[in-house]
Amino acid sequence: MKVMNRTYFKIAFSILCLLFSFSSQAQQVLTVQEALNQALNNNLQVKQALLQAALS
Repeated sequence: MKVMNRTYFKIAFSILCLLFSFSSQAQQVLTVQEALNQALNNNLQVKQALLQAALS
């Protein structure tokens, strides 16, 4: 039983390590200006205000 538990633990640990390595590669470093631009582009209130201004 102990050998099987160790084997399962090693497999689970290996899978977790792989998953964390993939998720860390998906992130990119942004400058402050890029972060602000991305926030403004994805801000729903800004989009709604621009749409209202275009309709007026």
